[in-house]
Amino acid sequence: MYNLTVIRKVLLFVAITWVTLPMYAIPHNTRISETTMLSPVVDVTGQVTDQQGEPLIGVNVLIKGSNQGTSTDVEGNFSINNVEETAVLVFSYIGYQTLEVNLDGRSSIVVKMASDAQLLDE
Repeated sequence: MYNLTVIRKVLLFVAITWVTLPMYAIPHNTRISETTMLSPVVDVTGQVTDQQGEPLIGVNVLIKGSNQGTSTDVEGNFSINNVEETAVLVFSYIGYQTLEVNLDGRSSIVVKMASDAQLLDE
């Protein structure tokens, strides 16, 4: 069959490759800091209302800097999964001022949107 020496060399090669391969995943001159590491993620839920407390239906809720988002349901509720806890959510709705909200580790938020009287006058 196979020569025992050849099998040992192959196993040694595989073992060395297995151990050293992760060292080449990040270039040696790259500094890893807190900003390059991913933040923990949370599932975010919330409700969007107008200034009178009435739920707003169909408000766009996006994670700033990404294409991940959702819209509010008939009760003004929304849910987005796997959001970095340092993310900023952007709320936009026709006739209302666009609003940016920092999560700051929160997993549940209530947002009151203000109408944009200038847009309504046009």
